[in-house]
Amino acid sequence: MLVSAAVLVISISVFVVKAQEAEIKPKTNFTPKNSLEIPQDERKSARPRMVEVEEELWYKLNQDILKMEDELVKSKTELKVAQAEIERLKVSKKTTVAAAGSSKKQAQEHRVKKNESLWKIALHYYNDAYKWRWIYKANIKQVDDPNAIYPEQILDIPRY
Repeated sequence: MLVSAAVLVISISVFVVKAQEAEIKPKTNFTPKNSLEIPQDERKSARPRMVEVEEELWYKLNQDILKMEDELVKSKTELKVAQAEIERLKVSKKTTVAAAGSSKKQAQEHRVKKNESLWKIALHYYNDAYKWRWIYKANIKQVDDPNAIYPEQILDIPRY
């Protein structure tokens, strides 16, 4: 609107100048007071339209960014809930398997072979040789000396 008013003022000014050069009097009695003066009612909307468009785009982009951030937070929350559910199912599966195993037997049996010791048996079953004491304590009635176990002796291997 401002641009069209400026173009109108300029075109009228050019017309007046050409009319004076040609010594032709204009048909209208228009004489611009000040070509740069903006009327009072147009001062409110004097901002260029470009700035308004930029602000509109900026606002829309910020709204889109906020929506995306909300969706990201929501997705992260859903992911954490799903991971917690998976962990819960894993734990319940382990406890179910453990409960089923404990109803059958509390300990395994092992038949001692030649050159075996409690140390080697613990390493085989527990992957830790220092847990030989567990086997010894579970079989204290049949094993008098932990260093003296014999082939074909049947030992209970406790589950811990």
